[in-house]
Amino acid sequence: MRADLGGGLTLLGFDPPPDEVDAGGQLPLTLYWQAASALPGDYSARLSLVTSDGALLASERAVPGRADYPTSAWLAGDVVRDGRSFLVPAATPSGNYTLRLDLLDATGEPLGPSADLLRVTVSAPQRSFALPAAQHPISATLSGQATLLGYDLSRVAIAPGQSLTLTLYWRAEATARTSYVAFAHLLDGAERIHAQSDRVPAAGARPTTGWLPGEIISDAFVLTTTLDVPPGEYVLEVGMYDPASGERLCLPDGGDRILLPTPIQVEM
Repeated sequence: MRADLGGGLTLLGFDPPPDEVDAGGQLPLTLYWQAASALPGDYSARLSLVTSDGALLASERAVPGRADYPTSAWLAGDVVRDGRSFLVPAATPSGNYTLRLDLLDATGEPLGPSADLLRVTVSAPQRSFALPAAQHPISATLSGQATLLGYDLSRVAIAPGQSLTLTLYWRAEATARTSYVAFAHLLDGAERIHAQSDRVPAAGARPTTGWLPGEIISDAFVLTTTLDVPPGEYVLEVGMYDPASGERLCLPDGGDRILLPTPIQVEM
């Protein structure tokens, strides 16, 4: 598509995101802008998610292109690639929506008409707010984002090469802007990892950007030991981290992991 959104900027086209997304999911897209002339000010581009009757559900503003190359520095004829991602709010009901784009001046006023980019179908997950009947109750809160309420273990003794299933029960304390990775590691006495799983919660199905406060998320990990793992007593550590920085969420005492109190025995 090609659209004149005012202010001397033309949208030449865009690489569209998927037209189906879960509530709390991301819509990645790339916009391509061209300046008709030198631009008089610094603009921002606003993406909005609107309902079928035109009601605004959510919007995000960002500088077109790069923050270190504002539109006031663009020259006539410049073509600028603008990669961005729109976060669909966690509380969005299932339904069909329109992703809309417009340009704003420095005061936040529209420079011209908006452009409807595409129709998007949003699916809200099934949610539970009931407290779990965990085998092993526990309470540990990570950075005000999530509290581990308990866990289940399929077994507490395994042989080399065998697997165990660890199911964590998280309660969302807030809706995160970051999709955190949850991890579970089996450690020996020297804190060497002998089995691990790091991924978005619920095997990728329930990113933390889609959690609602008070919601309970069941998160099962399958941990498989290597064939040469030595016999002995092991411990499980769990937690979450930002995949972009590697920074872990922290407990109130500053610790960056939860050590589960149930030991795991590796037997020959």
